[in-house]
Amino acid sequence: MASLRGTGALVLAIACFVLAQELGSPELVYFGCLLLALIAVCLIMLRIGGRVRLTERKVSNDTIAVGGASTVHSEFSLGGAARSGGVRWSEALSDGLEGDVAGTLTESRGIAAPSLTYDVRGVLRGPQWIGPLSVSTTDPFGIARLTQTV
Repeated sequence: MASLRGTGALVLAIACFVLAQELGSPELVYFGCLLLALIAVCLIMLRIGGRVRLTERKVSNDTIAVGGASTVHSEFSLGGAARSGGVRWSEALSDGLEGDVAGTLTESRGIAAPSLTYDVRGVLRGPQWIGPLSVSTTDPFGIARLTQTV
């Protein structure tokens, strides 16, 4: 899926093709083709090399009382292409748990297995669940975005 920057590059490429037809300028066609190739390479790069896998999730307390807190530590692996761009994450929680379970990994560049640590608080009794983890990665140019749930 193209990001906002990728959509802008696509619109610019189409505008180059239209203007090239109107002005008779082959350079604009070349520039439009270059933009389309860049978008295609970024999308393919994330599709092939941007796989995300959850490797481990640990919860400090298996049982949380209502009002009590527990710390969750999650580790996941990033494919080579996903390591070079930005990474946003969010974790799904059941209705009985609360916590700040979304963010951006600013230090993820070059790290093969980033880790997350966050606190959850019990608000309802009964069995609760944590997950799945959604990870959204972008290519280094910010043109393509790939969201995966693990």
